[in-house]
Amino acid sequence: MQANLITLYFIIAPLVLSILLLAFWLDRSVPKTDKKSWAVIILSAVFWFVVLPLSCVEVIHKLFKTKRHTPDRTNRRNLG
Repeated sequence: MQANLITLYFIIAPLVLSILLLAFWLDRSVPKTDKKSWAVIILSAVFWFVVLPLSCVEVIHKLFKTKRHTPDRTNRRNLG
């Protein structure tokens, strides 16, 4: 069982690292020479088992927040 968890960790960690590196590389607002940014990426990849669920919760929260603030066009009256 422990060997399976270790294998799973080392399969998912490079995937998370590649996604983070791609997002970091495409983000033009962050300088690529900032050591703190690189440290965050490395730590996020190492601790993906904490970062990944928190990121999913944040994305879901943003989706529901966006849907809640979108006006519903079916409830508008035709004033024409």
